[in-house]
Amino acid sequence: MVVVNTVKESYRMYERLKSIIDGEVYILNSTLLDLRKRELIDYIKKYDKEKPLVLVSTQSIEAGVDLDFDVGFRAFSLLDSIIQTMGRVNRNARLKSAKLFLFDDGNWKRIYKSDEREKILEENFSKFKSGKLSLNEFYSLTIEKLKKKLNVFTLDYLDYFKDLKFKNIDKELKLIDGDTFSLFIPLEIPLSKLNNIKKLLLEYNLISDKDKVLQGKKVWKVYIDNDFSYVENRLFSKIFSLFVVSLYNYRTDGKSIKEILKDEMNGEFYFAEDFEKYYSYKDGLNVEKFLELKSSREYDFL
Repeated sequence: MVVVNTVKESYRMYERLKSIIDGEVYILNSTLLDLRKRELIDYIKKYDKEKPLVLVSTQSIEAGVDLDFDVGFRAFSLLDSIIQTMGRVNRNARLKSAKLFLFDDGNWKRIYKSDEREKILEENFSKFKSGKLSLNEFYSLTIEKLKKKLNVFTLDYLDYFKDLKFKNIDKELKLIDGDTFSLFIPLEIPLSKLNNIKKLLLEYNLISDKDKVLQGKKVWKVYIDNDFSYVENRLFSKIFSLFVVSLYNYRTDGKSIKEILKDEMNGEFYFAEDFEKYYSYKDGLNVEKFLELKSSREYDFL
């Protein structure tokens, strides 16, 4: 398992390892459709071939993914993320010992510069590494510093947490203001993969009894024609989300990708009609090719 800090870097690493490893190499990041993620995780769980299997991932592997690897490599990151990645190495205790190797990708400080934990880690990591600071002591120190920094937040919301008022927390509390947007990938999905929602697809007239695939273009048309929020319409969201992936709002030539695509966006969604030029069901999004195509198209238009 190799875990890096960005989607763009995961694709680069994936392409590089495919060219040099005599085995199976796969990629897992936020640009893979959920259906593909589930397929991939199930495949790796059952993998029993003699040739090695390598998975290149982002933080997508850190939470809620029950996978077990013999060895791991992790681009340096926040300690929380490193520990989460450790939980995917020798997870089922099959080996007497196992290791996670850390490497400096040269950009982790830039990626996490707005996170208070990055500053605390940088100030104290040498003590932690040398053994002068235990893991418990490091986190006690981190928590105390965060408490001082976030004292107003703690006072405002502590009662909600104490009283388990989850609806209030969900409504009022916003922890992360992520600069991301969503791509709608209108590929075709075989109905054999969608047995659990066939009845729902028929209700929305998205398929007939003769169809063998669900067409993403049809799903997008229903979304546009009905002018409803896919989040609010929970039934339709089960269908719509099959085609949605998340992407960081990268900048290229001084502009963010959302700025470049703003006239074609529908709310937070971009309909990727030309997805075949930069996207595949198996490998997800080639971010560099996507950015290159979209930014050059803007200049062609001008």
